[in-house]
Amino acid sequence: RNQKLRLSTIRIQSECRKRIAQTRFQISLTSVQRLQCHIRCMRAVSTLRSLRKDRAVIMLQKHYRRSVACHSLCRKRFLSIWCQKVHRGNMGRFLYHECKRRITAVKIQTFWRMQFLQHEYQKKCRSVLVVQCLMRCHTAHKVFQGLKMGAKDLSAVTAERDSL
Repeated sequence: RNQKLRLSTIRIQSECRKRIAQTRFQISLTSVQRLQCHIRCMRAVSTLRSLRKDRAVIMLQKHYRRSVACHSLCRKRFLSIWCQKVHRGNMGRFLYHECKRRITAVKIQTFWRMQFLQHEYQKKCRSVLVVQCLMRCHTAHKVFQGLKMGAKDLSAVTAERDSL
């Protein structure tokens, strides 16, 4: 009977130790799982913070790039508008000077033609005067020749003398 009691006591102690070991194992397993859960949570929170920080950085970069692009676009638009204004001004001045040059050329040509035609007119007027003068001289010469012939005629001289 002692033997049985001892065996049963050993058996009970063995079962108790087993139960205590299982309970401790369960407790340590639960603790390890909780630690792993906390570590996973901390990693997730850290990753989330990192992602949020990265997202915030990305948003800042996005806004900065948008601002830089907008500023660059505004400068390019201003520059293109300014270049267009300058080009239109240059073209306008060129057209104005071209028109002024043409008007000046027309005035010069008109003046030259007027001078040339006036000179030609005066030349023709002088020619007409010379022709008229020649005609008058010729007529006067013929009349003079006729008078001279008449003066040589004695009968005409006597008739004239008698008439006086």
